Amino acid sequence: MSNENLSLKEFKTKLKDFATGKRRGIRNPFVILPVRPAIEYQVFGKMKEWSPSGECSCSFYNLEKLFIKTRAIRITNAYLNDASPKRLNPEEIEKNIGYTLPREIAEQFEKDLLSPGSRRQILLLGNLGALYPFTSASEILDQIEKIGIKATVGIIFPGPTTLSGSAVSFFGQKHTHYYPAHIIQIS
Repeated sequence: MSNENLSLKEFKTKLKDFATGKRRGIRNPFVILPVRPAIEYQVFGKMKEWSPSGECSCSFYNLEKLFIKTRAIRITNAYLNDASPKRLNPEEIEKNIGYTLPREIAEQFEKDLLSPGSRRQILLLGNLGALYPFTSASEILDQIEKIGIKATVGIIFPGPTTLSGSAVSFFGQKHTHYYPAHIIQIS
């Protein structure tokens, strides 16, 4: 079995163990599987075929597809297509999206989940890179926590991650919030 297949198996095991209570976390458990960007869609596709065997439920979200359905992007498109002199500059547009996007995404999860307050579920997020630079995983996780979703969150992340003390850094960027992530390392 390849290292990537072993890592995928470990990712599934950790997600299920947290969702079923076999493992515990301080906050909503957050499990990351960093993959080469070239195979992100393929790995997410493999995960969509997975079922955690009835002990818990799993909801799959392609964040790129969710992003284009948000009010934040519709408002931004309206501003970009507006010929009036009051048009927003790019910094204002980025700020608008960054402020509203994480909340909209978390609210969509809340609408879709059968029982948002139950820990016996997994939110699996793919294509996080499509949201960059507008928002980050930590901002989405903050909103998930604020509205009371208790699910285990799994992210298939396109690129390297590094641990810096007790925080996770993506692509060398400074983290904005602390989340105790469980990172699956591909050897």
